[in-house]
Amino acid sequence: MPEYRELIASFTTISRWLEAMQTAGTELNLQQIWADPTKKERKKFAAHSPAASGQVIPLDPKCKYKRGSQHAQQRIFPPPPFSGRDLVLQSVERTPRSLILDFGRLHFQIHLQTHTMAQIYSRQQWDVEICKVDEFNRGFKIGVAFDFGPYVLAFPTLDKIFTPHWAPSRDELPIRHADVYSDFAKFLEGLVEWMRNRWESDSVNMGGLAINVVREADIVFGGLGLSVFLTEYEVFRCPSRVARLCEAFWTFARRGHEDLKKLLQPCWHGFILAADQNQRLRYLSWLHVYGKQRTNLSARSKELYNEYLLVLDRYSSMNEDVTRSAECCLWDIFEPSFIRPAIQDKEIQLGHLIFGEEWQFLAWSPAEPKDPLTDALAGLEFPSNLIGPGKELLASSNRPSAEVLYSVVPVDEMEKETFQYTVMKTMTAARGPLEYCGMARLIKRQGAGQKEPIVSVCRLSEAIPHSLRMREIGGIERIGRDRKGAGKRKREHEDSLARGGWPSKIVRFDQPEADMQDVKENTEVEERPKKRRRSADLKLATEGSIYYEVRSTRSRTISVAPSADARLV
Repeated sequence: MPEYRELIASFTTISRWLEAMQTAGTELNLQQIWADPTKKERKKFAAHSPAASGQVIPLDPKCKYKRGSQHAQQRIFPPPPFSGRDLVLQSVERTPRSLILDFGRLHFQIHLQTHTMAQIYSRQQWDVEICKVDEFNRGFKIGVAFDFGPYVLAFPTLDKIFTPHWAPSRDELPIRHADVYSDFAKFLEGLVEWMRNRWESDSVNMGGLAINVVREADIVFGGLGLSVFLTEYEVFRCPSRVARLCEAFWTFARRGHEDLKKLLQPCWHGFILAADQNQRLRYLSWLHVYGKQRTNLSARSKELYNEYLLVLDRYSSMNEDVTRSAECCLWDIFEPSFIRPAIQDKEIQLGHLIFGEEWQFLAWSPAEPKDPLTDALAGLEFPSNLIGPGKELLASSNRPSAEVLYSVVPVDEMEKETFQYTVMKTMTAARGPLEYCGMARLIKRQGAGQKEPIVSVCRLSEAIPHSLRMREIGGIERIGRDRKGAGKRKREHEDSLARGGWPSKIVRFDQPEADMQDVKENTEVEERPKKRRRSADLKLATEGSIYYEVRSTRSRTISVAPSADARLV
């Protein structure tokens, strides 16, 4: 499911293209709607038809294809009397969980769920690449695509799980989630309503992990992590923790709105979004802990972290069950400067809930709290689990420490779970707006004068040379992209792949296995010696031998007989 920032990236991709079309005076009349049928839907086509072969197909008004969760499926094609050719795209807007396309007479809302993003394909990219490669080989499926003639607005997806909605007006679309960044007050109202429903329900057990509750309640939160050890009761019945959660979410959303476009700008090629390894790795600096080999802590966070470990060791030696409370002294490892923008830069702030009585000692005079969360949590006496911070609470002058934060992942598996390992040594997705299966690929060309890479919008694209397609196939097989169960697929021709995934010029994939060893032995070459400059004495000494070596500028070593007038010194 897309995170908050990832959905901003899809919205920015569409709005950027839409603004360019409106500036050029191009009217975006819908001409066709495309989609990849499901396995069950393909069985209704003739055996050798494009649809049965896995290719994307155009839809017609008789199409009854539905997509979405099991109990909330909706039709892809517009309802009668619309034919799909009588709509004009006018604008696009975003909610925290969906995109809304305004076609004038109809509005289309798409709830992006499992690994779904937005891409803008040119006519040539769509006809020559997407339509020519079946869904089994292109690397992704086309959930739905809107064809406007010169361009196609498509939603590539991993497994066709997304929820479409058509409605005559914007108000008739499903309930839109309140945006934590643009409407913080309404977001808090929705949160309070959800919390009260949980408190008053007899069937709710608040002893479960809070992180699982947040994942399931995506109508309130989207893409924000919690300590995996806290229960729902410990978070949502604690004013300080629930307020910290809200302010951290706002801070997370703010950077997405203000800085994400700068991250995406170098990755747009025309209107298509494509990124190389270095561009993907830049998102690592946006993450505090997730997928990182090492993270920095402020000096006070380091002290809290060390104290936390000491308390755990002390109670561990007692061999007794311990209830987490104020007397337990397990203080939260919380760095206030991370949420300083949320407390200082918006009208509604929750500092009084986070810090309690300490809030009055800060450098500025706090305003009278007026927000629904404060009213809902009034009267709750729950420890904040924060050490008294003092006036320098929000100061950012603390020097970072090189202390390592350990995760719950086993030590021997931590390297393979890092962001960098996923990007550089696998073909799977990590975390971030550049980590989708529908991302276009940048294929670097070798040789002088060919600095610009080739943009391939899908795997095995017909638009790239055959040799580059073979290299791509070899690279996929070498890395072991496809998996069976918990292990990698066995590579049948592992020895036949040269560095970079290139197939060997001598070994053929259809060659009998009995001959493979002989071919390998016959094609082995000696490692070229290092290029070293010879001193004058060494040169004179070697010229007196029967044979001496002359090294060319291409680092090839050739044995040469000495000339007739060679002298011995």
